[in-house]
Amino acid sequence: MLQTERLINALNESPAFLRKSILKLLIKQEKYDKSLTPTIKNRVALNFASSYYYSLYSPSMCAYTAYRLGLKAVGVNDYASLASSKEFKKACKVLNMPYVLGYHAECEPLFNEVKASCYTYGVPFTKIKLIEKELKLIRVEKKEYVEALVKKINSRLKKYSIFVPILEVMASSTYLQGGAVTEKHVAKILAKKIIERFKTGEEIINFLTTVLKINVASEEKDYLTLSNNKYLNEDLTRVIYNNVHVFKAGETLRDASELLSLDEITGAITAYKLRLKNFDKNFILNAISTLKGKNFNAVAFSSDALTETETNEIANIFIENDLLPIEVDRAGMPRQVIDAKPMNETLYNSAKAVIGNAVSSSVSVDDGMFSKNTISKCPSILKRIEIFKNVTE
Repeated sequence: MLQTERLINALNESPAFLRKSILKLLIKQEKYDKSLTPTIKNRVALNFASSYYYSLYSPSMCAYTAYRLGLKAVGVNDYASLASSKEFKKACKVLNMPYVLGYHAECEPLFNEVKASCYTYGVPFTKIKLIEKELKLIRVEKKEYVEALVKKINSRLKKYSIFVPILEVMASSTYLQGGAVTEKHVAKILAKKIIERFKTGEEIINFLTTVLKINVASEEKDYLTLSNNKYLNEDLTRVIYNNVHVFKAGETLRDASELLSLDEITGAITAYKLRLKNFDKNFILNAISTLKGKNFNAVAFSSDALTETETNEIANIFIENDLLPIEVDRAGMPRQVIDAKPMNETLYNSAKAVIGNAVSSSVSVDDGMFSKNTISKCPSILKRIEIFKNVTE
């Protein structure tokens, strides 16, 4: 058991070139410890974050975590980067696990949100280099915003003897290796400096609320005041990141149409992330009208705040309006947990179809799920889901 734990830890701690061999050793361990053999479930997770974004998981760890959970397929979705693709592909091959690649980036909000994002799924394996050229531009823009944000923070917090070094922010990211540096990396270093400055959770909360004017939720207060909290830095990072707008650094965001434009060239599927805190049918129908007017073919949402009945109804409403529903289930950091139970059937089939799209579009863009050619042959999105969910490499 101790040997197994060491091997699992090595998936993050060892150099990338050793991780494939480590995975093979872990698979061999199953012969001696049957508890390591996963129970396969009808569940797919498309949104693992890797260390090329902001995550504790290497690409190999993303694949192995999904494998141990018994998921039928897995996807990595990092910020404006496909740098994890080579290692992730090798890991999934070792584990004999279907996989898919994706990425996301912020866009101008369509529904008055503080933050808005487009999530791209089902990236064709043959189009990675083409897409990476475009994503590099987005990463450079984000880096420039990060530099401006750090200046704003340091100017505002100078009198409190809190300083965020930009070099420390950059070093906490994998920007030089093709990953992204984002507000999360800034929030992480700022959290570290705040913890060094103040001694107790109560003092930290007081600083957040009175100086930064952040409204800290009761659940977050519980985490920040938790005795011997080994995740304190990450808990505080999360609070700061979710409220980074208080520093008013003024990021220039792209219109969603810019992020959608690659789909026609590559065959990938870009979804607008819709933030659903409850089941509001009127809002959903109005959102559908807006999204279809922007030429979206898919919508991503989290079911965390919804009941199973609500999740099912919402997914079916999207299907009825020719939008592919995709569940956003982030994993890669403390307190982010992938639900191990079987997922909603509609969302499961949609996720499998995304994987089929990556395989088909890799052969030809015209074979993609939302290509004009495919839609002319099969107008029904339900029938296309049925077809594409069974496409494999």
